[in-house]
Amino acid sequence: LSVIAICDSIFNIDKEIIKIGLENFKQVKRRFEYLGCYKNYNVTADYCHHPKEIESTIKTLKEVYGNDYQIVFQPHTYSRTKLLFNDFVTVLKNEKVIIYKEYSAREKYDYNGSAEKLALHLNCTYVENVKTLKNTLNIEKYTNNLILLGAGDLYDIFNKLIK
Repeated sequence: LSVIAICDSIFNIDKEIIKIGLENFKQVKRRFEYLGCYKNYNVTADYCHHPKEIESTIKTLKEVYGNDYQIVFQPHTYSRTKLLFNDFVTVLKNEKVIIYKEYSAREKYDYNGSAEKLALHLNCTYVENVKTLKNTLNIEKYTNNLILLGAGDLYDIFNKLIK
């Protein structure tokens, strides 16, 4: 509504052009973006890679899906995971979560900031490659909605799997 009001009252844009623009608007990529269907999962991705962002996304998940969702989280960088480790544990501890290998970016391996250590503390499944992730999703089918969280390469992996 605010877009319509600004376009109309400030910029005097014709209402039909505003309507066409809104109808053709594509959502922001990697922010609660629906990717498609994979093995009977509705797959949504969110770039969130900080505990506060994850907390906010989980709140939205509960509003949209109730408890009908499964999270796959890919930590982004060892240093961030290590620095915010307790916050990640706190925000993810009550969730159905699979931890996918960290996206290290430019960093060298550090167990204390690893996805493996995070999964151990969350007492959840840790997967290290796409093949194992696919097999895990076949076994751990708890839900209809698969939510990919993180700034790593899970987004690209699932875009390829879905296509």
